[in-house]
Amino acid sequence: MWATAKSPQPCGKRSELVGTVLQGTANDHRNPQANANVIEKRNAIAEVMRRAAVLPLGHALEVRSYKRDRGFMLVREGEADYRLIEEGFEQARVCVRCEDLKRLLKTVVKREFPRSNKLRIYETGEFREWVSRKVL
Repeated sequence: MWATAKSPQPCGKRSELVGTVLQGTANDHRNPQANANVIEKRNAIAEVMRRAAVLPLGHALEVRSYKRDRGFMLVREGEADYRLIEEGFEQARVCVRCEDLKRLLKTVVKREFPRSNKLRIYETGEFREWVSRKVL
């Protein structure tokens, strides 16, 4: 008798509700697609190197702390040339070759994010040194 019994099917509204809860929404912090630009600090160097390799000339990557109060920007200036602009504990501009980029990133991540566990990474598009601002 127990072997032939079928498992009960949930009603339509209940299964739709359960499906949305399990799948998550765009605002759900557990959904990796919603926070695609938030990365762990331990993966930051590998992620920046991966994105920098396919970055078009003249475009930039910006890496910020989770609170967005400090960080750095990486601008691709040539096939193997990058400019690193620090904006945080130190204000610095460094031109670097691709071979030395990983070592420099390791130093900068340690200096700029000593207590951070999560970082934000953005592809900012074409980099312009000065952006004209409206003066009031």
